[in-house]
Amino acid sequence: MKLKSFLRKHKDLELNFTHGKKHRSPLHIVCSHGDDAILRLLLKHGADPLQTDRNGDTPLHLAAKRALKHGKRAYDDLVVPLRKNCPEAMDISNKAGVTPHDLLQWMKPDQ
Repeated sequence: MKLKSFLRKHKDLELNFTHGKKHRSPLHIVCSHGDDAILRLLLKHGADPLQTDRNGDTPLHLAAKRALKHGKRAYDDLVVPLRKNCPEAMDISNKAGVTPHDLLQWMKPDQ
């Protein structure tokens, strides 16, 4: 994987910048697109799972929203690694006052 070797060579690379009108970090973008391999790679190389975007959403908010839409696989691939890496992110409210924990309560058991 080219990204993996790039990150290995550039250990001082800033991974917590934001981009675009939504002010999303690479970790936010990966969670909204559902790429679990890059999610794990970014976390391993120091991406901040507590960083918020313009709406106050953390990457875990976006992962939880994706899990609601796409089910258990998205939950296992995105939410589980983020929760394991940063359990306190489950209780961070966005600007609407909603936490990832609140979002995940809407997930159906068979989803």
